Amino acid sequence: MAFGVAIRGMRGADKFAWTIPATAMLAGVGMILSAVFETGGSQVSEMMHSRASAIAVVAVVALALGYSISPMGRATGATPEPIGAGLALLAAALAAASPLLHDTRWTGFSQRLLWFALITWLLRVTWQDARREMTSSAKPQLSSRRTIASYRGNDTQKKHTPSEQAPVPEDLEKSCSG
Repeated sequence: MAFGVAIRGMRGADKFAWTIPATAMLAGVGMILSAVFETGGSQVSEMMHSRASAIAVVAVVALALGYSISPMGRATGATPEPIGAGLALLAAALAAASPLLHDTRWTGFSQRLLWFALITWLLRVTWQDARREMTSSAKPQLSSRRTIASYRGNDTQKKHTPSEQAPVPEDLEKSCSG
């Protein structure tokens, strides 16, 4: 759910961009419900746990595929990140194999492997997005001459009359001109 909240405003103007955070929210609700209804209890509790867990898995796999592979999950013109896309495809393959492995001696292992792939995908994507956000938010520094010109009102963007010009402190002008 936190991932859905974090990315809700980060995606493009695509008319289906809302599906990425909505899928993350659905996955979170499924996981919470799966935790609320315990296994080994009543039949109703077991069924609710199973259905909620299945919804969570399908939603997280859809989220991984949608975010890592589809154009909705990335900036315009960006290519899929290969490790994230590979993890998403691995998770999809493991989820597809899950019904075949159900009630076999491989059930527990396959479920843990699926969740390991999904958690690794989530950590990878979160790390990549944080890195991308940090590099894109770094603002270029203006040169000292440009800063003084702007401070004096000599910037090409806005013209000031002599009465509107603010005085430049001498220490600022000396430190930038030397």
